[in-house]
Amino acid sequence: MKIATADTVRRLVELEATAEELMNRHLTAAREWFPHQYVPWSLGRDFDGPLDGEPWHPGQSALGPALRSALVVNLLTEDNLPAYHWIIGAQTSRDGAWGSWLHQWTAEEDRHASALRGYLHATRAVDPVVLAVAGDYDPRVHHDEVLVPLLRALRVHDLAGLGPAGEQARDRIASHVEQLDARAARFVERRARTLAVRARRAGSA
Repeated sequence: MKIATADTVRRLVELEATAEELMNRHLTAAREWFPHQYVPWSLGRDFDGPLDGEPWHPGQSALGPALRSALVVNLLTEDNLPAYHWIIGAQTSRDGAWGSWLHQWTAEEDRHASALRGYLHATRAVDPVVLAVAGDYDPRVHHDEVLVPLLRALRVHDLAGLGPAGEQARDRIASHVEQLDARAARFVERRARTLAVRARRAGSA
């Protein structure tokens, strides 16, 4: 993480009064809401597992694959809020107008995530296992269930007429996906070894 330069700090100080004014305007205009108010709980039913509910399958979702992938990516972003909060606070301030804005922004983004996760569960719009690993990062799920379907839906590899800069960007995307696939394979191997060790220990206990 880059340390804020003296010029950046000076600009933040100069803009603090404006930030406070805009923050107050937002708080005055905003209407208070809560995540549970926007989740159609009456549509929900038990999933498979200890409650002996119905397993999820793609046919239960009213959303297309691209939209499902986009919503999972959104939740992956929201689940990184603690890191964003820390980084932004380190670059600006956790006190004064900037600190008030940061705390308010984090709280509002957390409500967005809660509402979205509840909606996706209640409507069975997305595989709940994928949602679970959104908060426990799994590179294999991210590659197979999020990134590759999203790139396929956007037809990134089929676009024509991108020009030199666009082609270079597409090559970088392809390289990133390839590297992620390799990391995912190593992650799955390590996880399998760990689970095997745990199973042996449990069997000998």
